[in-house]
Amino acid sequence: MNSFWKEIKEKWAPLVEKIMGDDGKEYLDMGVKSVLVNLIYEGKILPIAAIFIETVDDRDTELKCNEDFAHFIIKEVIPW
Repeated sequence: MNSFWKEIKEKWAPLVEKIMGDDGKEYLDMGVKSVLVNLIYEGKILPIAAIFIETVDDRDTELKCNEDFAHFIIKEVIPW
């Protein structure tokens, strides 16, 4: 992890809830960022860290029941 992300993680991760989804680009293309920003601005939800994992070419092999992917989520994403 580079120093920039380490600093962000140490400063902000304990302060916010997280939401995670696969198909990152698709969520962003559907406007989920604007939805979350508006919900936060309107006070309907607390600030949240949205983590979207990009789709891979062979998602059935690389994402579903894949030990490496599970390890990534458990060790890298959830601790945030």
